[in-house]
Amino acid sequence: MRNLSHCALLIALISQGPSPAINAAAAARAEVPHQSGKPIEDLSKSERLEIEGMLDGVLAEAAARFKLIDGQSGFDIRTRLVPHGYRIVIEMGSRAIPAHTGSELEDQQHTLSTIVHESLAGEISVDVVEFRYGGRDIFDILPEEVPTFQPRKQNAIR
Repeated sequence: MRNLSHCALLIALISQGPSPAINAAAAARAEVPHQSGKPIEDLSKSERLEIEGMLDGVLAEAAARFKLIDGQSGFDIRTRLVPHGYRIVIEMGSRAIPAHTGSELEDQQHTLSTIVHESLAGEISVDVVEFRYGGRDIFDILPEEVPTFQPRKQNAIR
């Protein structure tokens, strides 16, 4: 497993702000299905717990540098490696629920997802990083408002 200094360097680079080169490279890697590495289902329970603990610490350190979005009061990060589906779930905690969704929330999620992919690259296969807030998907809590269709009134021609 990669040492924590690699993760600390990654957090430092990300916290300095967006870099087009890093973001483009990270985005390209994030879309590669079944990256090289050991499948999560092949890990023992103790290995999963060790990796989850490492990710909890690294992601909490990164989240501590985030500017809070309206409605957020902090983060209580816990990760879970799902044995089937090449999936990691990041529980952000109910204190991390923002008043609204948008680009700021997407930036937070992208940063944490990038750290997960970079931390586990070549070690563990991960396709999907999912986020939960108090155990729920953010769009179950704050559904995207879709405007309702209002038919136009026809003016009668007189």
